[in-house]
Amino acid sequence: MSERKGLLSFFNIDSIIDNMSGYIENKIALLKIEIKEDMAIAGARILIMLVLALFMFMIILFLSIGAGALFNMMLGNDYLGYFIVAGFYLILFMIFGLMHKKLGIEQKFEKIILKILKNE
Repeated sequence: MSERKGLLSFFNIDSIIDNMSGYIENKIALLKIEIKEDMAIAGARILIMLVLALFMFMIILFLSIGAGALFNMMLGNDYLGYFIVAGFYLILFMIFGLMHKKLGIEQKFEKIILKILKNE
């Protein structure tokens, strides 16, 4: 038994095991920090995209209201211009709904989002 103990102390297996476990623990801690950093970056980008999408929505909303009011004035009607603008959006909705699979829009959006999230 003393030979084995002497052999283990000769190769310093105990210290090697301690060093390896410390290395693994540090590697895991570093990985956790990197994941948190990546999540913070992705969250900030998503938040910025949401704010920009909100601004774009507001721009489109007010342009649509203005176009509807312009059509109303041109046609001398109080409501017809708004129905024309709504009809335009209905046509866009139907085209998009019918064509999104044929055009591969979903995959293009996925690629764009992944590119934005991966880009640092």
